[in-house]
Amino acid sequence: MNGRRLFLISSILLFIVLLGARAQEKYVPKADEELYGTWTNEEYSGLTSYQPQKEVDTADRYGWYHMISDSVPYEEGTYEIERKWTDAEGNIWYRTLFTIKTGAFKGYKGQRLIELSKSATVWECTWSLYSPSQEVNPENYPKEINRDVWTHNIRYRAAE
Repeated sequence: MNGRRLFLISSILLFIVLLGARAQEKYVPKADEELYGTWTNEEYSGLTSYQPQKEVDTADRYGWYHMISDSVPYEEGTYEIERKWTDAEGNIWYRTLFTIKTGAFKGYKGQRLIELSKSATVWECTWSLYSPSQEVNPENYPKEINRDVWTHNIRYRAAE
């Protein structure tokens, strides 16, 4: 094998290794992620567990509140931002993995695809849920924000 061919093959292999290492890096959230804050939708009745009127997201947890006026969440959990990107229109996207720690679905896990408007004032998501006995599959993240499914939520940034 001549030197030029060996160099080309080595370069391709190095590129593949570096690309693979980059793809496996975990996203490290910033202290001021656009996702963090209080999100509300007063049009939701607050009576169902999957469309609460208020969600509060911080760096280490989320809380769901039936009504905007509630000060105690009916469900809390943790989540991890697995991926973040910005699309061509400037909207901010997140893929998050969450684990429910309290409430009726304690122990369940889920995946959310979240889109924040360019101004980070509109929060929209579609999610999937797994029972404690199921394994979370990264391939099953929602592929798009689907407004026609019951797992769709939309909220608006509350003044804080």
